[in-house]
Amino acid sequence: MDSVIYYVRKILRTLKLLPSPDSYWNYRVVAELLDNGTLWYSIREVYYIDGEMTYTVSPEAAVGESAADIRRDLVWMLRDAKKPVLYIGENEMLTKDKPNE
Repeated sequence: MDSVIYYVRKILRTLKLLPSPDSYWNYRVVAELLDNGTLWYSIREVYYIDGEMTYTVSPEAAVGESAADIRRDLVWMLRDAKKPVLYIGENEMLTKDKPNE
């Protein structure tokens, strides 16, 4: 039975109906260069799918069904904010390279 489940998951991943095991997300500090030349920093969800990074268009807020949910999100955001800053570069793609201000 385990081998059947393995092959079903493999087929679903191939058809992109199931995320690959390498897919995950976290909160990251993301900076974008505004038209006036200022770097604007925000917390975004960044998704890592098949070696590519995508991110939420709008900055994230800590929300939930309880105060505990909000505290949990804030802990995760603070933990992930220690990672290197990512920058929105050309073609709206994320990069580790800081743009020229």
